[in-house]
Amino acid sequence: MGVWDEHNEHLRLAVIRAVDTLIKTTDARPSMSKLEFEALVTLLVQQYGQVAVASALIALESGRLEAGARDLPAPVPAEPVNIDQTRSTVSWAINQADGDFPTAARRLAGPVGRMVRQAARDTVWESTRVAGTGYVRVPGPRACAFCLMLASRGAVYAKDTVLAVGKKAKRPEGARYHDNCSCSAREVLSDADVPQIVKDLEAEWYEATYTGRGPVADQAAAWREHIKRTRPTRRSARFIMEVPADDPRPALTDKAIRHILDGEPDNPRQGGHRAGTSRRRKTEFPPSWSDADIIDSVQETFDDPHSSIYIGDRRVLRRIVQRHGSRVIVEAQYYVPDEATGTPIFRTAYPKSGDAVYRNTKDGTRLIEPFDEKGMESKR
Repeated sequence: MGVWDEHNEHLRLAVIRAVDTLIKTTDARPSMSKLEFEALVTLLVQQYGQVAVASALIALESGRLEAGARDLPAPVPAEPVNIDQTRSTVSWAINQADGDFPTAARRLAGPVGRMVRQAARDTVWESTRVAGTGYVRVPGPRACAFCLMLASRGAVYAKDTVLAVGKKAKRPEGARYHDNCSCSAREVLSDADVPQIVKDLEAEWYEATYTGRGPVADQAAAWREHIKRTRPTRRSARFIMEVPADDPRPALTDKAIRHILDGEPDNPRQGGHRAGTSRRRKTEFPPSWSDADIIDSVQETFDDPHSSIYIGDRRVLRRIVQRHGSRVIVEAQYYVPDEATGTPIFRTAYPKSGDAVYRNTKDGTRLIEPFDEKGMESKR
């Protein structure tokens, strides 16, 4: 895993922990005052924003060291929290939730994640601006047409823009991010360092929005149509959808992630789906999938399933996910023990079938579990 991939993983975990702590603390103390709630959100954004900044600084320094770029100005850490922005966002969430703090905490899941990640993104932008190096936006696994458009801009250099100089310099268009956006910022020291996905998007942009006579009249509309035509639809109408789209979903906590990847340490019959874990009666994700690939695929399944069914008290969500040339049906399960509060509890997540998916039998034999679309609606 490269330094920037490690940085992205640190950010993902920081966001999960910040949101998980916010929800659990508020659920435990639903009658806290508005000032206490505001202070809690601010503290969490600051705490995990500092983690995000530290991770970005390490990625910048490590990337430069690997490239032999030792004469650049030192990276510039961003402020981990914007107090005014946090306060206004908290007020918005409280109003949206009619003063109910547990509901407001859930409303803040997206904004808190954005603010934590923004501390790292600002650190990368300020550092590249001061050093005169390039800034690229790398799209996340579920990037929307808008994010893909911004990523298609390629490497941005402050010297090539009309931005003001100084600590408060305006960000380029490519540095705009929305709630629940997993796009990341990265420094590039030369055009050769631009990630291939960004190069591909640059080529796509010109193919989709230019003709032999120049740009089309409405490039943004042409791009949206291109993305709609060339990317898989976000939801497939072919499969049954029993669970409402707005049904609350569980957070992927550290405990849930451990269950998915390594399994329960005191119970070999529960969890453990990373390739090579060899837990009996368990399936394993393809060997080419990293831990980040696995967890992202589970999060995608919770966020945007292709099918959903009820099996007893369990909500069972499934999604066809593609990574590194392998198609996998990912299944994620949860339940809601108290329908009155609607608090969801993670149960399990694993590869149901797919390319390079293996199943370990009771006697330890390792068998291929080939991709089978019929499993999308199976009641078992």
